[in-house]
Amino acid sequence: MVVVKVIYLRSLTIEAETHKVDFSKGRVAIEIERKNQNPFYSPDLNTLRRLHELNLISVGVIITRMDELQDILDELPPVWSQSKRKWEGIGKKYAPSTTRWSKLLPRVEAGGAGKCPLLILGITVRCYRDDISRT
Repeated sequence: MVVVKVIYLRSLTIEAETHKVDFSKGRVAIEIERKNQNPFYSPDLNTLRRLHELNLISVGVIITRMDELQDILDELPPVWSQSKRKWEGIGKKYAPSTTRWSKLLPRVEAGGAGKCPLLILGITVRCYRDDISRT
């Protein structure tokens, strides 16, 4: 989604075309990647770069899953897909082509966010709690 914003900063009016960020507070913009295809990192990084260049944010935060979570997702019991009218493994929804740590790092290391400082958080297997009843 592309959003054209008119930003009023001090006595300046700035028109900027950016991808909408998930959350923002003060001068911090946060992107949470769940199961999108990995090309979604590029618009997110470009938006953080652009907002930083416009001096609207001081830091960007990206939260994504670590690659190690795929093993857990593959082992979870299937769930009923109402739209497909069949049982589906959860791991398929979070296939290797979806957003995860190893897909993000090369884009960051290539300078995808420009000079915008980033805090990158990876969700690890230690965050998973097995609370599914398997009776």
